[in-house]
Formats: sequence, C-alpha cells, structure tokens
Amino acid sequence: WAFKVISIPLPTQSVQREYLTYWQMFYEWYRKALDNLDANSVLIDGDSDSWELQRLAEFGKLTQVPPIMYTNVNAARRAMYARAWDSCKIVVFTNKIKKEYDTVVGPDGNIIMDGQKELRKWTGNYERQGFPDQGYLFHLQLSTMYKPESYNEKMRKTIPAMFGLKINKCKRSAEFIGQEVWGEDCNFKGLVQLIYPEVPLKEWGL
Repeated sequence: WAFKVISIPLPTQSVQREYLTYWQMFYEWYRKALDNLDANSVLIDGDSDSWELQRLAEFGKLTQVPPIMYTNVNAARRAMYARAWDSCKIVVFTNKIKKEYDTVVGPDGNIIMDGQKELRKWTGNYERQGFPDQGYLFHLQLSTMYKPESYNEKMRKTIPAMFGLKINKCKRSAEFIGQEVWGEDCNFKGLVQLIYPEVPLKEWGL
C-alpha cells in the first residue's frame, strides 16, 4: 500500500498559474501510480476535486466560463481516463455528491421562469459531482449507503449498523443496475463475485 496526499488551496485562495502547478503535480503522481508495475489497483480519492483543480488550472475560475471554452479541457479529461483504462489496472475514482434539480414545468407544459432563469426544484435525490461526461467511460458506477444501528421489536434484537453499495450503472449487464450489496458482501470481493462470477478471484489479485 502507498498513499500520496496533495493539499491544494481553495478556489478563492490562489491564481491560475499556481493552480496549474498543483494540477501538474497531481497528474505527475497519477501517471506514476498507473505506471507502477507493482501496483494492481489504484484509487483516486476525490475525482470531483481533481476535476475542479483541472478547471482552475485551465481557466483560473469555476464559473462564468463559456461552454465553447471547454473543448480542450474536456478532451484532456477523457485522455486522463483513457490512460487509466490503458494501464490494465483496477482503477477506482470517488466523487462527492450534490443535490439533483429538475426544471419546473407548469400545467400547460411550459417551463416556469424565475426572472431570467428557469425555475428548478430539488428532486429529493442526489447525483455525482465531477466531470459530466463520465457515464459511459466506466464499467461500474456505485453509490455508497449506510444503515444506522436499529432495534427489531419483533425479533427483540439489535441490528448493527451496516454499509452498503448500490449499482447505478453496469456495462457488463443492465440486469445488475439497482442491485445492492450489504454488510460482509460490501467490498470489492463481494462486488466482483456478483458481477463477474466466472472470473477467478486470483485474476483480481485477491
């Protein structure tokens, strides 16, 4: 196991050239991890943060950037993910989440406006932060879940807290979408045994 932590300034604390230096440092270590022949797996803990850093390095800001300006940075991001694919390693990226909003439509089918902007309402759900064009680039997309400790009156038994995973997207087969794994199965081993039962665990380095 090896860990590398890169601390960067907040978006309001630096200027573009300084963010560029941090981004180059991050990408150098990213490449080293993928090129490491002794590593079977690589974890990028904070993919949404690295996408933010990449945009700060490119534009010096996160808002008020015209969409047409994103052509190069989007291509560079896809190339970054392609490098992970080409490494033939198990590469895991984690992302923060944000509230999911939908445009509000009136009874007549027309979009309701709030001044010059469309009125949007929280759906009650959350969605992944980060690079928006990520959906088709990964084999699996998961959400983490948590059940706090509870007491079952009928069984008169305390149910311990558990962590779980929900499969949101799966290139292997759509039949797995929506399935959940909990408790002792909530780990990499349990996940690959569910989706790739024909692949021996030793092929995953387990």
